[in-house]
Amino acid sequence: MKWMCSVLMISLSLVAWSQQDYDGAKAAVMDYIEGTAHGELDRLRNAFHPMAALYTVGEGDSIRRIPIDTYIGYFKPGRETGRQGHIVSIDVVNNAASAIVEIDMGERRFTDYILLLRLHNGWKIIQKSYTNEPYQRKGKLLFVVSSADTYGKTGYTTGVHFGEI
Repeated sequence: MKWMCSVLMISLSLVAWSQQDYDGAKAAVMDYIEGTAHGELDRLRNAFHPMAALYTVGEGDSIRRIPIDTYIGYFKPGRETGRQGHIVSIDVVNNAASAIVEIDMGERRFTDYILLLRLHNGWKIIQKSYTNEPYQRKGKLLFVVSSADTYGKTGYTTGVHFGEI
């Protein structure tokens, strides 16, 4: 019985630890996404390790390396960039993680492949490789789900109104 309790406690602590690591890695990635979208340079500096760099394919199939200080310099404090990003996936193993992020900016979609490490001061992005391609946004659609059968006390029945779509 003691053995089973010990195993259960260790398992629960590992689950809590891995969730904590996932949350920490996600917070660093969100600092990057939100920092670039809203010109929040402190969040950008917090997300990246000072030795981090970005990599992409440059002209003539060369590897283009951008030091993190240069990259952060592209953004102006408080200036909205129109970047809309979301996390596609995060994978965490011990003190290392990888993330895939998609960022829509104008008519281009950037796909970022991010590597992170958990250091003494938290999770930090150490490398970002990226590519981009043309992207046409299709527009927005609001889809509302409700269990109501009438619109408030009006007596009008709810249903699908294709003229509103």
